[in-house]
Amino acid sequence: MLCTLEMRTGDGLPNGDLRAPCWEAMRAYSTGGVYVNFLTEDEGAERIAAAYGGSTLERLAALKRKYDPQDLFRHTKRVLVG
Repeated sequence: MLCTLEMRTGDGLPNGDLRAPCWEAMRAYSTGGVYVNFLTEDEGAERIAAAYGGSTLERLAALKRKYDPQDLFRHTKRVLVG
């Protein structure tokens, strides 16, 4: 698992610029799995689907349609109901 902290360097730039090259170097050793809470805001629905898996995501979407039709409970890692 690759985990980084969001910190600022002395010049005010976030260290996020270091994450992408590090991840690309380690990608060959990755299982491809993902934890929902470790996703960044720029990762899309396909990464969220990979984190939950097909059948789990379908069950979550059905629950969301039933109990949250107004999409009140949403955040950057939303379960899209399609």
